[in-house]
Amino acid sequence: MSINIETGFSFNGSLIKKDSLKDLSKFGYDSLGIVDDNTAFFLEFYTKLKKDNIKPILGLRSYSKYYDYILYPVNYDGYKEVLYYASSKNPKDKIERDSLPLSKNILVVIDATRLSPSNIEILKEDYDYFRLNKVDAYIGVDFSYYPCEVELYPLLKDNFKTIIIDKVKYLNKEDKESSEILEAILNNHELKEENIFDIDENINYALLPYKEYVNNYK
Repeated sequence: MSINIETGFSFNGSLIKKDSLKDLSKFGYDSLGIVDDNTAFFLEFYTKLKKDNIKPILGLRSYSKYYDYILYPVNYDGYKEVLYYASSKNPKDKIERDSLPLSKNILVVIDATRLSPSNIEILKEDYDYFRLNKVDAYIGVDFSYYPCEVELYPLLKDNFKTIIIDKVKYLNKEDKESSEILEAILNNHELKEENIFDIDENINYALLPYKEYVNNYK
């Protein structure tokens, strides 16, 4: 089971659309976590997954200075609380920890994947803040980011409750380059050198879900 699938509705380089999930039940998936930075399409994915007999786990990603927070509702009340919180903020804005809802109905994952080891004390302060407020909290790590696995995780594993949250933005490995190109365009980032010479080959496929970007590119 993956609990950190990002869809194209986050406009962050993901090639995953609603129809991308249709065959997952055939591969033994009985539950799936969709994590986006807005809740506008939660119901669409929830309905699709339920129809395919896959339990949907919906999460909201919020950005802060050092890391991201992922809010997972654990029941219907938590779902309503997450929706209410999402309606009060711009999805891409960086937030302060104290603005997050404190609720027994919401599980909080602090995505520390790209945290510098020198900032472990900041992470500990946030982790303790949620635990003291009786909020179930975990530290999330994405092992697809190599420094996290070899440098950060050894410092975390004995001191925090950790959970693997490898982010999924595409379902076929041949789509990796297209996803990276799309992310660079949508976020105005510089392309990695190895992708520069492949952009014409990948651009139309990468931007297929975003026709307005294709038109602008042309």
